[in-house]
Amino acid sequence: MNATPTTRTRLSTPFPLALVCLLVPTLASDASAQSDAATVSATVTVQTNVITVAGIQDLSFGTHFASVGIVTHELPAVWQVETGGFAQNVDFVLTQLPSVLDNGEGDVVPLNYGPKSFAVPCGGVTIQADPAVGVQDCFLEPTLGPNVFLGLVIADDGTELIEADLSGATGGTYTGTLELTATLD
Repeated sequence: MNATPTTRTRLSTPFPLALVCLLVPTLASDASAQSDAATVSATVTVQTNVITVAGIQDLSFGTHFASVGIVTHELPAVWQVETGGFAQNVDFVLTQLPSVLDNGEGDVVPLNYGPKSFAVPCGGVTIQADPAVGVQDCFLEPTLGPNVFLGLVIADDGTELIEADLSGATGGTYTGTLELTATLD
């Protein structure tokens, strides 16, 4: 028997085998370990400083004869102050505080404000002050808002009273404008 030698061909490039070896572990690991991702946002809302002031009751001295002379107020002036539901430090100043009431015809009735006739609730206590000076750095709680008073009688010691001198006044209605300015610190 005559045997013929067989020729075997070898692959001379190791690339396809190396590529297969590299892909097999990658495919196997992708199939066994899965992952996912999701995002959320970080937010903050910055509230603009809001303050509102509304006059809710006029200062009233009532009706009297001029012969009575000096009378004190019957109802205090009242303002409602709101800070948008947030606690705030506020300065209060009466930017219009007349020294007289007039009847529009040149006649006047002088006013005298007691040194503690301005009352503002600050941080759970009522601060009484001279209305010509006002109240600074008042801490307002985040409630519906305090009432600010001119002529609120608390101690009834005369320092909270506002007086009008009717001596020599002619008949008629005398008026003046009171203005409260509240400023956020």
